Amino acid sequence: MTIDAAEIDRIVAEVVRRLQALPSNSDAIAAPVVNLPSESDRSPNRLAASSPNQLVIADRLVTLELLKGRLQGVDTVLVQPNAVVTPAVKDELRLKKIALRSDCGANAVVRSKQALVLRVIRMATSVETSTLQRTANTVGCELKMHDVHSWMETRNAILRWNSQQAKPVLVLTDQPHLAACECNRFDKIRAVYCSAECSWKDVQQQFVPNAIIVRPADNVFEAVLRNLVN
Repeated sequence: MTIDAAEIDRIVAEVVRRLQALPSNSDAIAAPVVNLPSESDRSPNRLAASSPNQLVIADRLVTLELLKGRLQGVDTVLVQPNAVVTPAVKDELRLKKIALRSDCGANAVVRSKQALVLRVIRMATSVETSTLQRTANTVGCELKMHDVHSWMETRNAILRWNSQQAKPVLVLTDQPHLAACECNRFDKIRAVYCSAECSWKDVQQQFVPNAIIVRPADNVFEAVLRNLVN
């Protein structure tokens, strides 16, 4: 009988699910430690170094579904020391020539635990996902991208994600003033347009926004991310 990569993924996910369901005082065997640096890059200094194109995964189980749409512009995937990485993921990373690494020093562990996921709505802008992800990796967070085509869809996404995260939702658009007006027509949304880094503290204190509108041409995306992460 031949078992394909998807079936192996499913089996591994089920095994991990059952392990996680065991009582905390169980004598069950812990998940194996994954430590797989690339064959061409085994220097201790390089392993501990931070890469602007590094994707940090805090989940214990790493599957293809988890990585879907998140590998653009990435050259290294860093997982927790106790993470279980499925064979299909290893094959995919090897095919894309992306290094897979587990805990390679104290800094890596801290970054893994502090990884923050931010929701981003992209509307009427041509900025590429890979560019945004590289910026997020530099700052130390992860982005969940969502492309929309109407203001109603934008408002619904903001409301949905506000119930799932404490941080504001980012809205990328080339029409920031119109976006602010459209979003604030709904009384449960407090949207602000940040056109400069210096405006962040003022709007944060005065409005406590749950949606932040950014125009890519203003070049403040990284500054806004850093403020949200901190």
